[in-house]
Amino acid sequence: MSKGVDIICNDQAEGVAQLTISGNLTLRNATTVKQALIEAQDKYKHLSVLLSEVNALDVSVIQIIMAAKSSNPAIQWNITLSDDIQTLLVRAGLTL
Repeated sequence: MSKGVDIICNDQAEGVAQLTISGNLTLRNATTVKQALIEAQDKYKHLSVLLSEVNALDVSVIQIIMAAKSSNPAIQWNITLSDDIQTLLVRAGLTL
């Protein structure tokens, strides 16, 4: 995997898609993640977002995810984080 972020949007039916985001979810890639979420929300009526194989996660992308969750509760989220990242979030009092 590259040191960047990998984003794949798979059409599943008309108006339905799954957006898969993986890699380094850090400040360097925050704009890319934000733009992908905005474009997918605008294009698809029903959207599910899969976060998997996350190598790094920082507050910039956490804020984007939390904002997307609160602004569009219709998005289905499937977030799979490593034990280390999950432990860090719990200790910081954050839940995604």
